[in-house]
Amino acid sequence: MLDTSGSMFGDKIIIAALSAAVLTYTLRNDDYSLILFNSRAKVIKGITERKGIESIIDSILEVGPAGYTNISEALERGLEELSRISRGDKWGVIVTDGEHNLGPKPEIFAKRYPRLHVVGIPGTLSGKRRCKELAELGNGRYISVKRLEEVPRALSRLLR
Repeated sequence: MLDTSGSMFGDKIIIAALSAAVLTYTLRNDDYSLILFNSRAKVIKGITERKGIESIIDSILEVGPAGYTNISEALERGLEELSRISRGDKWGVIVTDGEHNLGPKPEIFAKRYPRLHVVGIPGTLSGKRRCKELAELGNGRYISVKRLEEVPRALSRLLR
């Protein structure tokens, strides 16, 4: 799940596209979903759908940064996608600054995940705290990056 809200302007959206490329390449033989979110969450690749890297990157760049940050809807959509597969080892990854400002509290959805990893991108102290809490509630790892360029590497570490 990748944050594409208004705070993701400039290089941040390019980093999101690169992150998606890392995920797509690393998980190319697995079932995975990719969800972009701002005021609304949008599934751009369903968990059992086959889609090429170029198509995914184009979808991200077409969306562009806009709107508020509805982490709750992204997490809810992620749970819906996970419910479509039967294998036991299910998990989610969300890349966000944690600046939730639309929708219900995301903590409600985070605790429903078997495992939820959070990559916290640079933002405010309150956003960082929320990212940490979401990972804890989701029994996952929290990785904070100091620079956006570190996001693809952080995702690679999580996926190993």
